[in-house]
Amino acid sequence: MKKDEIFFAENGLTTTSANHIANMAKEKYQVLMKKLNKLEFYDSKVVSLMGSSEAFLSEGVTDLSNIKKDLLDIAKLKSLIAWLREAIKAKEVLRQEALSSTYDLVEPIRPLEENPITDEDVIGSWNIKKRNRYYYLDSVCATIGTYIHPGQPFAIARDNFIEKLSKPRETSGSGRDMVIYTYTPSVSQDEVESTFMDLQETYRSYQSELNSLKYEIEEAVKASKIDCMNKNSIAYATYSTEYQKYTKELALLREKEAARISHLKIVIPDALQDTYNLVKAD
Repeated sequence: MKKDEIFFAENGLTTTSANHIANMAKEKYQVLMKKLNKLEFYDSKVVSLMGSSEAFLSEGVTDLSNIKKDLLDIAKLKSLIAWLREAIKAKEVLRQEALSSTYDLVEPIRPLEENPITDEDVIGSWNIKKRNRYYYLDSVCATIGTYIHPGQPFAIARDNFIEKLSKPRETSGSGRDMVIYTYTPSVSQDEVESTFMDLQETYRSYQSELNSLKYEIEEAVKASKIDCMNKNSIAYATYSTEYQKYTKELALLREKEAARISHLKIVIPDALQDTYNLVKAD
């Protein structure tokens, strides 16, 4: 952040030096604190019940004039430490920002893939006449096919008809309970066969026309897939080139800014200069 640049200038302390000075300042104020924490405002003496003379144990302070000065010196040392620690922290923040900033570079947008058209898309592009014809052909083929194909009603009826022609009578039961069934054609075999062949021919004719339209759909979808693959390939290749250029430029800017920040020196405010000089002199 720009507000943190107040800690730095071309001339000053390196991070290592600043950390060393802060540690020295801490040791110095701790010495003063120990002295202040042991203050006693009385003398201590001891005498034995069996003895006749007193023994001197400790002497209380007689001069309080330096207490205020020592406290202010401690405050100055702590202030110096706070400045240096904040400066070190700010420098690291600036370095991290330098390594994460985009520097107003616009990152290329990954292209969206084009999707090929579907069968429904092709059918949907036809005019009303062609589209209706497709639905009609599909309906005709489905209707006739499910009627004449093996296992379907007409095919079953034809097979039964041929079987009954070859075996026009059947019996059921025996003796007095025997029943004879007789089967007589209601239409000629030629008519059945011609109807069957006509239905097959009609089915093949409609199916052929339907297959032609389905082939048209298949080819349109296939062409669309190839076209989309080519367009997507070109778009991605262009994006990859632009993205590589973007990442290289961004890495260079980040490296350059990080290097600038690493060379920043931590300045000592005028108000802390005497304290700094005192610590440095030790």
